[in-house]
Amino acid sequence: MFKALIVDDEEDIREGMRDIIEWEEEGFSVVGLAVDGVDALEQYESRLPHLIVTDIRMTRMDGLELARQVKERNPDTKILIVSGYDEFSYAKKALKFGIENYLLKPIDTVELRKELHTIRYQIMEQEQAKQSEQHKEEELKNYFLQRLVRDDIPKPFNLRELERYGIEPDGWHYGVMLIDYTTEFDEEIEWSVDDYQLKVFTIKNVIGEIVAQSQDTILFEATKGRLGVLVWGEQSRQVFVGEKVAGIARQIAELTPKYTKHDVHVGAGSAVGSLDEISVSYKHAEAALEMKVYAGEERVFSYSSRILGKQQLRSGGESHIEDIMSYLYKHYDEELNLKRLSEQFYLNPYYIGKMIKKHTGVSFNEAVNEIRIAHAKRLLEGSPLSIGDISSRIGYKYLHHFYKIFKEMTGVSPGEYRRERDKDNDE
Repeated sequence: MFKALIVDDEEDIREGMRDIIEWEEEGFSVVGLAVDGVDALEQYESRLPHLIVTDIRMTRMDGLELARQVKERNPDTKILIVSGYDEFSYAKKALKFGIENYLLKPIDTVELRKELHTIRYQIMEQEQAKQSEQHKEEELKNYFLQRLVRDDIPKPFNLRELERYGIEPDGWHYGVMLIDYTTEFDEEIEWSVDDYQLKVFTIKNVIGEIVAQSQDTILFEATKGRLGVLVWGEQSRQVFVGEKVAGIARQIAELTPKYTKHDVHVGAGSAVGSLDEISVSYKHAEAALEMKVYAGEERVFSYSSRILGKQQLRSGGESHIEDIMSYLYKHYDEELNLKRLSEQFYLNPYYIGKMIKKHTGVSFNEAVNEIRIAHAKRLLEGSPLSIGDISSRIGYKYLHHFYKIFKEMTGVSPGEYRRERDKDNDE
């Protein structure tokens, strides 16, 4: 919905213009009524309408002067002149200011709708062009910074490109952090494409606002599922740069879940003394993020803290999956989820899900169901328990859920399975 501001020094005409048609049906929302050009400019600054519908002759400031000043501020703002003065001089001045839309009083609703239809499509074309240009600029920025942090840019650096993004080339320290926002999008959650894209868009916006609050920083798309932040500071303040990286990292880890309801993990690279060494900080941030699989409640990791974690990653995987599977077999009748396993084994839930999938070939939920249904089969064959009792004993809260899972995995209902086994035993 585009915003429109109506300007006329006669109250009846202002309100009549507002009420003469259903503006929303034409794609506009009337955000204000102004009594003259001065009033309109004040409202323009606060409401930023896409369209101004204005009379020409008004006190203090007329419509043509208003149009001139608005066009100086933003040439894309559309002006629709409405006047009872059918004089060529006014139309000529309006064209001079880039105003192509001109209606005569009294207003004909058909003509007004026609003009609004034309203007709406003009605005839409402008907005699409802006978005396309912004997307192109964003892609260029991402590509440049991805190459910069990976030491994939020929030396010496192109100073014009660095200046384009406000990056200081000499006499500064630098640091890189990486934000992994994939951990909440594990295979246990069935996201629609639209929901997933909205979730990612929200997370990126929140992180972007946090980063924008600090000077000498730039946010970029590092890889799929990871954002990067380049931070810099004066050469004499290396400690400051390291603290700045750590501070922004903590803010991102604390505020992102607050506003998006989803956690992120942040790897903070060490501060380096020149752009030539920026790839070192980037690699350190990558290494720090390896610790996320042993995260527990921790969400921020620095390079210095990843040594123990790397050793654990090399030696602990097999023993962990054996312990996890043993736990599932012992506690299959209880409420099980990845969060509970995470708290039990001090491992990231996403990592646990991946280990189970690699070890069993199925997802966490499927692995739990297989264990439970195997126990259900034994109870159906060798005990007089009712199907309802069996359902609750193997961990299903709801009988209908047990029926559904059992039939999906065996092809028959629990009752049919029991009758078939009883028949086999009788024979």
